[in-house]
Amino acid sequence: DEDDWHHWTRAAALAAILCAERGDRRGMRTWLDALRDGASRIGAEHELRDPVVALSWLLVGDRDIEEVAGSGPVSGGMLRTLRAAVEGDVDLALRLIATDESALSGEPDPFVPGYEHSPVVQAYRAVVEVLLLVWRGDIGVARDRLIQAALSFPIAMPFAGLGVVLARRLDLAVLGELGPFARSLTVALPGGAKIDLLVDRGIQSFLAGSFDDAAATVRLWSDLGGPQTTMAVPGLDELAFISAGRTTTEASIEPPEIALAQRLRVRVATAGDGRWRAESDEVRDIARTLTSPFARARVETMLGTQHAIRDDHSSARIHLQYAERLFELSGATAWARAVRGRLDRLDAREGSIVSSVGALSACRAAWSPQLTARELEVAMRAVGGAANREISEALNVSVRTVEVHLGRVFTKLGVRSRVELTVLAHRTEQHL
Repeated sequence: DEDDWHHWTRAAALAAILCAERGDRRGMRTWLDALRDGASRIGAEHELRDPVVALSWLLVGDRDIEEVAGSGPVSGGMLRTLRAAVEGDVDLALRLIATDESALSGEPDPFVPGYEHSPVVQAYRAVVEVLLLVWRGDIGVARDRLIQAALSFPIAMPFAGLGVVLARRLDLAVLGELGPFARSLTVALPGGAKIDLLVDRGIQSFLAGSFDDAAATVRLWSDLGGPQTTMAVPGLDELAFISAGRTTTEASIEPPEIALAQRLRVRVATAGDGRWRAESDEVRDIARTLTSPFARARVETMLGTQHAIRDDHSSARIHLQYAERLFELSGATAWARAVRGRLDRLDAREGSIVSSVGALSACRAAWSPQLTARELEVAMRAVGGAANREISEALNVSVRTVEVHLGRVFTKLGVRSRVELTVLAHRTEQHL
């Protein structure tokens, strides 16, 4: 009868949303077909089918969706809120979620009739609000809001565990380690929900100053396919070989500014000396347009680090000081401490090269986006003092091949000799 078709149609809509949250496009399409069939039978095309179809495609990262309007906290409000954010107006999205007139208020929703004020719907609302605060750069406020929500709502459930990912990343940004709430939420993850712990491990190592461990961890994450949430959460693209070297077909839901900041960080990390001055000036000017203090601080940190590697200590200090203050403004205390550590090292070692040859693991990771595997191996052996003949014997290639590889290394890294290459390697190791 008609009641059965109503129940079936809403069940199909819920299944489509859940599949979309988990990136299961095939399952989502199957349930959307069932939703369309059911909606046509009960005459719910406008109020249920259209907004659920649009929200499902948005959740899997497709921004090219038809402009539709729905009612209620999930089928209409969440769609409008996320759409406002991905179109670049995060403040509008936050206003939508905060006011009584918001589409996330308690008005009847054909998708979840009678459950508009349920803890699950409130958990969705809280996770979306926290995500918007993160996108706006209010890291400390976002963490406080998430902790408050976790006391009342099952925030581990929405969006395939997105609330847990946010809790862990926010703890790392503020504390530098996982706090009790993040650990408890991780344990409370529903069965089947998966979050990537490698990125968290990499961020923790990075903030603690263990660049080599961070690089190895994030490289392993990349080798495993770079799994990540569909809705963009701050990761660790400071290790630019991930962003520059890994191709992905995965779409991401994020405001344009977040995507812009990521592109700027990749540009900074992969710019060779030959075009560094022009590139850094352009990135600096664009970074000033970023409204998120957290996003801009990460760009400023990379600019400062790269200036320090190139022995431009005055410019490095300016960018790192900007970064420290911006991180403090955003509430990302652990990131601010990490930048203060770089400033202290810059002051203590200014004008000197003090790192030992050793493994130069940070340097190896930093050069990997620009050099092939063989070029990198030749470069590291040259920095270690090996002659061309020794390198050729170790790698079982001709001396001429070693010379060709070194020439390419010099060109890509913007140096003219082994001495300059060695200086660059030590400065890179020192400041990373």
